Amino acid sequence: GAAAASCRDLLEAAADRATEALSAFAAEQVVLLTQGSLTLGGEHPAMLRLLDFWAKHFGEPAGDDGGLPADDVAQLAQLLTLVAPGHGAVFEALGARLLEAAGSLSSNGRASVLEAFPGGEGPAFACKEKLLEVVGAAQEEEAMARAKAAEAQKAAEGEEVCRGNAREAEQAPRSPESEAAGRRPRRPGEARRGEGAAAGRTAGGAEAATVPRAGGAEPRRTAAGRSSDPR
Repeated sequence: GAAAASCRDLLEAAADRATEALSAFAAEQVVLLTQGSLTLGGEHPAMLRLLDFWAKHFGEPAGDDGGLPADDVAQLAQLLTLVAPGHGAVFEALGARLLEAAGSLSSNGRASVLEAFPGGEGPAFACKEKLLEVVGAAQEEEAMARAKAAEAQKAAEGEEVCRGNAREAEQAPRSPESEAAGRRPRRPGEARRGEGAAAGRTAGGAEAATVPRAGGAEPRRTAAGRSSDPR
Protein backbone atom coordinates (compact mmCIF):
# COMPACT_ATOMS: atom_id res chain seq x y z
CA GLY A 1 0.00 0.00 0.00
CA ALA A 2 1.91 2.99 1.33
CA ALA A 3 5.29 1.59 0.27
CA ALA A 4 4.10 0.94 -3.28
CA ALA A 5 2.63 4.43 -3.53
CA SER A 6 5.88 5.91 -2.29
CA CYS A 7 7.87 3.96 -4.90
CA ARG A 8 5.55 5.16 -7.66
CA ASP A 9 5.95 8.75 -6.53
CA LEU A 10 9.73 8.38 -6.70
CA LEU A 11 9.50 6.80 -10.15
CA GLU A 12 7.28 9.60 -11.45
CA ALA A 13 9.58 12.27 -10.07
CA ALA A 14 12.66 10.62 -11.60
CA ALA A 15 10.96 10.07 -14.97
CA ASP A 16 9.67 13.66 -15.08
CA ARG A 17 13.07 15.07 -14.35
CA ALA A 18 14.90 12.79 -16.81
CA THR A 19 12.47 13.29 -19.69
CA GLU A 20 12.73 17.06 -19.50
CA ALA A 21 16.27 16.83 -20.94
CA LEU A 22 16.13 13.83 -23.27
CA SER A 23 18.35 15.49 -25.85
CA ALA A 24 21.23 15.17 -23.40
CA PHE A 25 21.00 11.35 -23.44
CA ALA A 26 22.28 8.84 -25.97
CA ALA A 27 19.69 6.68 -27.71
CA GLU A 28 20.77 3.60 -25.72
CA GLN A 29 20.15 5.49 -22.46
CA VAL A 30 16.71 6.61 -23.59
CA VAL A 31 15.86 2.97 -24.36
CA LEU A 32 16.63 2.08 -20.73
CA LEU A 33 14.63 5.06 -19.49
CA THR A 34 11.67 4.01 -21.65
CA GLN A 35 11.79 0.49 -20.27
CA GLY A 36 11.83 1.80 -16.72
CA SER A 37 8.89 4.14 -17.34
CA LEU A 38 6.50 1.63 -18.91
CA THR A 39 4.62 1.08 -15.66
CA LEU A 40 3.58 4.74 -15.67
CA GLY A 41 1.30 4.06 -18.65
CA GLY A 42 1.06 5.58 -22.08
CA GLU A 43 -0.82 8.67 -20.94
CA HIS A 44 1.65 9.78 -18.29
CA PRO A 45 3.39 13.07 -19.22
CA ALA A 46 6.83 11.47 -18.90
CA MET A 47 5.86 8.62 -21.23
CA LEU A 48 4.30 11.03 -23.71
CA ARG A 49 7.58 12.94 -23.84
CA LEU A 50 9.41 9.67 -24.48
CA LEU A 51 7.01 8.76 -27.29
CA ASP A 52 7.49 12.16 -28.91
CA PHE A 53 11.25 11.74 -28.59
CA TRP A 54 11.17 8.41 -30.41
CA ALA A 55 8.85 9.69 -33.13
CA LYS A 56 11.27 12.50 -33.85
CA HIS A 57 14.36 10.32 -33.43
CA PHE A 58 13.29 7.63 -35.90
CA GLY A 59 11.92 10.23 -38.29
CA GLU A 60 15.48 11.44 -38.88
CA PRO A 61 17.96 9.72 -41.24
CA ALA A 62 19.26 6.39 -39.98
CA GLY A 63 22.82 7.66 -39.69
CA ASP A 64 21.73 10.09 -36.97
CA ASP A 65 20.31 7.49 -34.58
CA GLY A 66 23.52 7.10 -32.59
CA GLY A 67 24.08 3.55 -33.81
CA LEU A 68 21.01 1.99 -32.18
CA PRO A 69 21.02 -1.65 -33.36
CA ALA A 70 18.07 -2.90 -35.41
CA ASP A 71 17.25 -5.54 -32.78
CA ASP A 72 16.93 -2.83 -30.13
CA VAL A 73 14.54 -0.91 -32.37
CA ALA A 74 12.44 -4.05 -32.78
CA GLN A 75 12.34 -4.65 -29.04
CA LEU A 76 11.40 -1.03 -28.41
CA ALA A 77 8.51 -1.33 -30.88
CA GLN A 78 7.32 -4.46 -29.09
CA LEU A 79 7.36 -2.65 -25.73
CA LEU A 80 5.58 0.44 -26.99
CA THR A 81 2.71 -1.58 -28.47
CA LEU A 82 1.87 -2.57 -24.88
CA VAL A 83 1.49 0.94 -23.48
CA ALA A 84 0.80 3.29 -26.39
CA PRO A 85 -0.82 1.46 -29.31
CA GLY A 86 -2.69 4.61 -30.32
CA HIS A 87 0.38 6.82 -30.76
CA GLY A 88 0.40 6.75 -34.56
CA ALA A 89 3.37 9.04 -35.09
CA VAL A 90 5.84 6.88 -33.18
CA PHE A 91 4.77 3.70 -34.98
CA GLU A 92 4.97 5.35 -38.40
CA ALA A 93 8.57 6.27 -37.62
CA LEU A 94 9.40 2.93 -36.00
CA GLY A 95 7.86 0.95 -38.87
CA ALA A 96 9.77 2.88 -41.52
CA ARG A 97 13.05 2.41 -39.62
CA LEU A 98 12.44 -1.31 -39.13
CA LEU A 99 11.64 -1.81 -42.81
CA GLU A 100 14.82 0.04 -43.74
CA ALA A 101 16.90 -2.10 -41.33
CA ALA A 102 15.09 -5.41 -41.92
CA GLY A 103 18.22 -6.97 -43.43
CA SER A 104 20.13 -6.28 -40.20
CA LEU A 105 17.62 -7.96 -37.91
CA SER A 106 18.70 -11.17 -36.23
CA SER A 107 16.35 -14.07 -35.66
CA ASN A 108 15.48 -12.61 -32.23
CA GLY A 109 14.88 -9.19 -33.73
CA ARG A 110 12.54 -10.57 -36.36
CA ALA A 111 10.71 -12.50 -33.65
CA SER A 112 10.20 -9.23 -31.72
CA VAL A 113 8.65 -7.61 -34.80
CA LEU A 114 6.31 -10.53 -35.41
CA GLU A 115 5.30 -10.62 -31.75
CA ALA A 116 4.68 -6.86 -31.72
CA PHE A 117 2.18 -7.18 -34.58
CA PRO A 118 0.85 -10.77 -34.41
CA GLY A 119 -1.09 -11.65 -37.53
CA GLY A 120 -1.00 -8.01 -38.63
CA GLU A 121 -2.80 -6.80 -35.53
CA GLY A 122 -1.74 -3.96 -33.26
CA PRO A 123 -0.98 -0.31 -34.07
CA ALA A 124 -1.63 0.79 -37.65
CA PHE A 125 1.02 2.42 -39.82
CA ALA A 126 1.58 2.73 -43.55
CA CYS A 127 4.31 0.14 -44.11
CA LYS A 128 3.16 -2.50 -41.62
CA GLU A 129 2.01 -5.03 -44.23
CA LYS A 130 5.26 -4.73 -46.18
CA LEU A 131 7.35 -4.95 -43.01
CA LEU A 132 5.63 -8.10 -41.82
CA GLU A 133 5.95 -9.67 -45.27
CA VAL A 134 9.70 -9.03 -45.45
CA VAL A 135 10.37 -10.09 -41.87
CA GLY A 136 8.19 -13.20 -42.09
CA ALA A 137 9.84 -14.35 -45.33
CA ALA A 138 13.32 -13.90 -43.84
CA GLN A 139 12.31 -15.80 -40.71
CA GLU A 140 10.87 -18.67 -42.75
CA GLU A 141 13.94 -18.82 -44.99
CA GLU A 142 16.24 -19.02 -41.96
CA ALA A 143 14.12 -21.78 -40.43
CA MET A 144 14.34 -23.83 -43.64
CA ALA A 145 18.11 -23.33 -43.84
CA ARG A 146 18.45 -24.40 -40.22
CA ALA A 147 16.38 -27.54 -40.87
CA LYS A 148 18.51 -28.46 -43.91
CA ALA A 149 21.69 -27.93 -41.94
CA ALA A 150 20.37 -30.19 -39.17
CA GLU A 151 19.53 -32.92 -41.71
CA ALA A 152 22.98 -32.68 -43.29
CA GLN A 153 24.63 -32.87 -39.88
CA LYS A 154 22.55 -35.91 -38.96
CA ALA A 155 23.48 -37.65 -42.22
CA ALA A 156 27.17 -36.89 -41.72
CA GLU A 157 27.06 -38.28 -38.19
CA GLY A 158 25.38 -41.45 -39.47
CA GLU A 159 28.06 -41.96 -42.11
CA GLU A 160 30.79 -41.45 -39.53
CA VAL A 161 29.20 -44.07 -37.26
CA CYS A 162 29.10 -46.56 -40.15
CA ARG A 163 32.75 -45.92 -41.00
CA GLY A 164 33.70 -46.33 -37.35
CA ASN A 165 31.86 -49.65 -37.12
CA ALA A 166 33.60 -50.87 -40.27
CA ARG A 167 37.03 -49.93 -38.88
CA GLU A 168 36.31 -51.71 -35.61
CA ALA A 169 35.20 -54.83 -37.48
CA GLU A 170 38.41 -54.86 -39.52
CA GLN A 171 40.64 -54.39 -36.49
CA ALA A 172 38.88 -56.88 -34.22
CA PRO A 173 40.72 -60.25 -33.76
CA ARG A 174 39.01 -63.21 -35.40
CA SER A 175 37.83 -66.02 -33.18
CA PRO A 176 38.71 -69.68 -33.92
CA GLU A 177 35.08 -70.27 -34.80
CA SER A 178 35.05 -67.47 -37.40
CA GLU A 179 38.36 -68.67 -38.88
CA ALA A 180 37.05 -72.25 -39.10
CA ALA A 181 33.88 -70.99 -40.76
CA GLY A 182 35.99 -69.15 -43.34
CA ARG A 183 37.94 -72.30 -44.38
CA ARG A 184 36.53 -74.69 -47.00
CA PRO A 185 35.89 -78.13 -45.51
CA ARG A 186 37.79 -81.00 -47.15
CA ARG A 187 35.89 -83.50 -49.22
CA PRO A 188 36.15 -87.19 -48.32
CA GLY A 189 39.44 -88.61 -49.62
CA GLU A 190 40.89 -85.13 -50.33
CA ALA A 191 44.36 -84.75 -48.85
CA ARG A 192 45.78 -81.56 -47.45
CA ARG A 193 48.02 -79.61 -49.75
CA GLY A 194 51.46 -81.25 -49.89
CA GLU A 195 50.34 -84.37 -48.05
CA GLY A 196 49.88 -86.41 -51.26
CA ALA A 197 53.31 -85.56 -52.64
CA ALA A 198 55.02 -86.27 -49.32
CA ALA A 199 53.25 -89.58 -49.00
CA GLY A 200 54.30 -90.52 -52.52
CA ARG A 201 57.92 -89.74 -51.86
CA THR A 202 57.88 -91.77 -48.65
CA ALA A 203 56.24 -94.78 -50.29
CA GLY A 204 58.57 -94.69 -53.29
CA GLY A 205 61.66 -94.48 -51.12
CA ALA A 206 60.53 -97.31 -48.91
CA GLU A 207 59.81 -99.55 -51.92
CA ALA A 208 63.15 -98.87 -53.52
CA ALA A 209 64.94 -99.55 -50.28
CA THR A 210 63.41 -103.01 -49.83
CA VAL A 211 63.91 -104.49 -53.36
CA PRO A 212 66.41 -107.41 -52.99
CA ARG A 213 69.45 -107.74 -55.23
CA ALA A 214 69.81 -110.56 -57.78
CA GLY A 215 72.42 -112.45 -55.76
CA GLY A 216 69.92 -113.06 -53.02
CA ALA A 217 71.74 -111.04 -50.45
CA GLU A 218 69.81 -108.10 -49.12
CA PRO A 219 71.90 -104.98 -49.16
CA ARG A 220 72.38 -102.96 -45.99
CA ARG A 221 70.17 -99.88 -45.94
CA THR A 222 71.19 -96.43 -44.90
CA ALA A 223 68.94 -93.88 -43.26
CA ALA A 224 68.20 -92.38 -46.67
CA GLY A 225 67.05 -95.73 -48.03
CA ARG A 226 70.10 -96.16 -50.40
CA SER A 227 72.19 -99.32 -50.42
CA SER A 228 75.69 -99.15 -49.00
CA ASP A 229 76.85 -102.26 -50.82
CA PRO A 230 80.04 -101.37 -52.64
CA ARG A 231 79.04 -103.54 -55.59
